[in-house]
Amino acid sequence: TCNAGTGISGAIDLTANKNTDFMVADIAKDKEANETAYSFNGVPTLFKHKLSKVACTVKKAADYPNVKFELNKIEFLSVSHYATYGQFVNEEGTIKEVITPGRKDNQVYTSEIQEITSTATAVAKEDVVIYIPQKFDDATSKIRVTYTITTTVEGSTTPVVQTVVREYPINDKFAEWEMGKKYIFNLTFSLDEILWAPAVEPW
Repeated sequence: TCNAGTGISGAIDLTANKNTDFMVADIAKDKEANETAYSFNGVPTLFKHKLSKVACTVKKAADYPNVKFELNKIEFLSVSHYATYGQFVNEEGTIKEVITPGRKDNQVYTSEIQEITSTATAVAKEDVVIYIPQKFDDATSKIRVTYTITTTVEGSTTPVVQTVVREYPINDKFAEWEMGKKYIFNLTFSLDEILWAPAVEPW
C-alpha cells in the first residue's frame, strides 16, 4: 500500500513467491518542474532493489590425480523467508526505510549436479537467488554444501565414491545481508575441507 500519511508499507513471502524481486523508488520531493535525469525528462524516479541477492562460485584447490569433484547441492539453513517493509517520513522529517525479517526456513540455492574444476565457475543452475535482508546474530543460520569425491584406484574397476556434507555458519563471513547488496560465496574444495572467500557488491 501507499498512503500519503503513513508512506509505503507491505510484506513479502519468498517461499510462496520464490525469486520475486521487490523494488521501491527513491522519494522525489518538492518538485515543481520536470528534470532531465537517468536519460529521461520528468520527475526523477530511480527504483532500487530492497532485497538481497546471493551467488556462488566453485573450484577445486588443485588437480588431484584420479580424483573427481562434483557439486550436488548448496542450501541455506534457517534463513528468513518473510519480511515486512516500510518507507515513511518520521516526526523529524527524515525519510526512513525499515525491513523487518520474520519466519525462517531452509532454502535450496542449487541442486544441480556440476563437476568442480580448477577454474572458479559460477553455479550452473540456481534455484533460489533472492533473499530477505537479515542479520545473522548467531550460528543457527548456515550454508550447507553437499558434494561428491570420486577416486579411481589404479588396478580397480570400481571407483571409490564419497559423499561429503559440510555446514558453516553464515556469520563466519557475513554479519548480515543488506538491502540492495549481492553476496558472493566463492567456494574452494580440497580433499579434506572447503575454503570460502566472501565478496559483496551493489545489486
